[in-house]
Amino acid sequence: MKRETLIRAAGLKTYYINKRDCLGRPVKVVKAVDNVNFDIRQGETLGVVGESGCGKSTLGRTLIKLIEPTGGEILFRGKDLAGLSAREMLPLRPEMQIVFQDPYASLNPMRTVYDAVREPLGVMKYGAREDRPAMVAEALATVGLSEYHYHRFPHELSGGQRQRVAIARAIITRPGFIVCDEPVSALDASVRAQVLNLIRELQAAKNLTYLFISHDMSVIRYVSDRVVVMYLGKIVELAEKEELFKHPVFPYTKVLLSAIPIPDVRVKAKRLSLEGEIASPLNPPPGCRLKERCPYAGEICGEEDPGLRDIGGGHLVACHRLDAIQ
Repeated sequence: MKRETLIRAAGLKTYYINKRDCLGRPVKVVKAVDNVNFDIRQGETLGVVGESGCGKSTLGRTLIKLIEPTGGEILFRGKDLAGLSAREMLPLRPEMQIVFQDPYASLNPMRTVYDAVREPLGVMKYGAREDRPAMVAEALATVGLSEYHYHRFPHELSGGQRQRVAIARAIITRPGFIVCDEPVSALDASVRAQVLNLIRELQAAKNLTYLFISHDMSVIRYVSDRVVVMYLGKIVELAEKEELFKHPVFPYTKVLLSAIPIPDVRVKAKRLSLEGEIASPLNPPPGCRLKERCPYAGEICGEEDPGLRDIGGGHLVACHRLDAIQ
């Protein structure tokens, strides 16, 4: 059964001005997210993977308008968020939340667990005042925390418990869409598995839709339905999870997959690498951003943006030289 589209990005751009001239005109611009197009279906997890600095976190924060987009559209349930003011966004805020990478940094050290989880209800004026204590208790119980934790401060909790508090805070307004920005990368391996399982259980129980950001391909494979691969602000490959892991096409995707550890000391993995310098996100050159490192690059790669092309079954790849790399 085909799922309905919950959120769609069309020509989405997010630029940061790095330097201005004496007249205030931008002369150096970081193109963190540059003309990306994709959709997220109701109830699915869209994984976003790429190395540090590729624009993953900026993309997630732009989708829920924690960062204002420079251009393009963000369609949420058919409504374009890009042009909405902060006041116009207020009624939509309960429907979209975020879980940050570092729970210790995202929680106020002066607030107890109870106050931290209750705070969004007051800020967003969500729920009747007399119902809020029960809503907080329900959210904390859902993520596996008891009354014992209510009056604890963040420094009194373990990393996994802090992240559970952050998840409780995200789900308390009963959102439909949550951005998970590397939510387990700061946790130990055993705790990481528990939190990932919790995230999946919440999705099944509450019909949540996730944009799940990570640099860890193993985590992406575990939680995602479809996967987006980003490189220097661009989407270079997008496919169903199993299709991407079995038949990667873009050279950068192949390198990422080759770096996944194999849990067998008797197997010697074949690691791939790309030679050359990474292009600068400051006013990047035209054409494919990987062209200086790609062994298949041709003349056209430095002249035209390849754009995403469907090679079958919804597997999209941004490459001019598909005949050479497939």
